[in-house]
Amino acid sequence: EPRAVVLIVHGSGEHCERYEHVARFFSEHQLASVSYDLRGHGYSGGERGYFPCINAVLDDLKCVIQFIRVELYPDISLII
Repeated sequence: EPRAVVLIVHGSGEHCERYEHVARFFSEHQLASVSYDLRGHGYSGGERGYFPCINAVLDDLKCVIQFIRVELYPDISLII
């Protein structure tokens, strides 16, 4: 049972799979992890490297946080 869940948010020009080794480390230390690709990165849709504005990125992040807290891990702390 995980003690907490860590949300991994990658940087510009990256993708979430670059952090698989970090997710494994967290798992070995009883921490669940969730990651996703920002718009225009990795497996996400849209033009590569492009997002319309920072508010779009923040709205996506809010949706992911809500999904984690409600659907995936409602009873443990979330670390971003």
